[in-house]
Amino acid sequence: MAVSPESTVNGANTRTRPRVPDRVQRILTIGVGRADHGDESVGLHVARAVRARWPEAVRIFEHSGEGAALMQLWAPGDGVFLFGASRSGAPAGTLHRFEATVEEVPRRFFRSFGHPFGIAEAIEAARRIGRLPARMVVYSLEGASFNEGDDLSTPARRALQELTSRALAEIRSLAERALFEHLSTKARNGAPAK
Repeated sequence: MAVSPESTVNGANTRTRPRVPDRVQRILTIGVGRADHGDESVGLHVARAVRARWPEAVRIFEHSGEGAALMQLWAPGDGVFLFGASRSGAPAGTLHRFEATVEEVPRRFFRSFGHPFGIAEAIEAARRIGRLPARMVVYSLEGASFNEGDDLSTPARRALQELTSRALAEIRSLAERALFEHLSTKARNGAPAK
C-alpha cells in the first residue's frame, strides 16, 4: 500500500506539503517511536524539529516502527533519514549513525520496541529485495528509560539537541544538492526551472 503525504498509515502521521520538484520531494525524514514511552520518543522529537525548521521540500513522517509499513514509506525515496532510540548497551545519550545503503544496521541497536519486524529487520529485508533508497541514513540515540509514562531521560534530553542539529544540517545538504541537480538538469535541457 503506497503512502501519500496526506495519509496516516500504521502510526505514520504525515503533513501535506506544497508541490515541489519530484527530485527534491523524494527526501524523507522518518521519526520512529512512541510518544508515551520515555526515550523511545526521540525519533518523534527529531521529526517535529525538522518539520518546524525545514523548508517544505522534505516529506516528514512520524512512525511506530513496524518494519513492513516502514518499507512502504521509503521505497520511492532518493534520500531517507530515519531517527529512533536504541538500546545497544552503550552509555545513555550516545549518538550512532549508519549509512544503511552501504552498511548493515545491527539488530541489537533496535531491539523490539513492540514490533518483531522492526527497523533493522526492515532495512535488511529491503536490501535483500533491492528496495533500499539511493541513500539511507539511520541515526539512533542511546536511551535509558523506555517505560510507558516516562519522560525523556536527562542523557537523552541533552543529546537530542546535538542529534537535531546534525539532522537539520545533513537533510539541508542533501535537499540543496538535489534541488541544484534538478535545476541544472532543467537548464541543460533548455526548460524553464520550476
